[in-house]
Amino acid sequence: MQELLPFNDLISVVKEELYRVKYKESRINLYVSIWETLGQFMRERDLKYFNMKIGLNFLEDQYGITVFKHLNSSSGLKVRAINMLGEYQLHGIILSKRRVIGKEYYPPVKKAFDGFIQSRRCNGISEKTLQSNELYLSRFSEYLSKQKINAISEINPGHILGFVNT
Repeated sequence: MQELLPFNDLISVVKEELYRVKYKESRINLYVSIWETLGQFMRERDLKYFNMKIGLNFLEDQYGITVFKHLNSSSGLKVRAINMLGEYQLHGIILSKRRVIGKEYYPPVKKAFDGFIQSRRCNGISEKTLQSNELYLSRFSEYLSKQKINAISEINPGHILGFVNT
């Protein structure tokens, strides 16, 4: 877990991260508008640091969202905007929605991940399944780079659980 960032700093780094992982400007602007409302909510309560408890209280007080099942697209967007802040505050990462074609895995895991995909391909696994495998391995690779893993042997159950929790 990383050090908590003050709210305004958190918003700045999350925005930068969204640009880095190639979110569309229009989507980022939607998140920013929600975060501005959240910022007002926090200022009214003299809160300096965001956490998920604050986020959940905000969603309930501001939008009446208490259950995260069967949300319409507008409510889903609000929940995602809050979850994104919590994910970054806890793990220091926003995972890309999809793997960019031609993007290499993080060097310490590249050989193992490429070998895994190649082995599955040789065993006749469908391309659709392989694409899904590559997507999740790409996300895991990105997560491991943020955790500063220097060798595949350094990966432990905590890294796997941290990734799954994102």
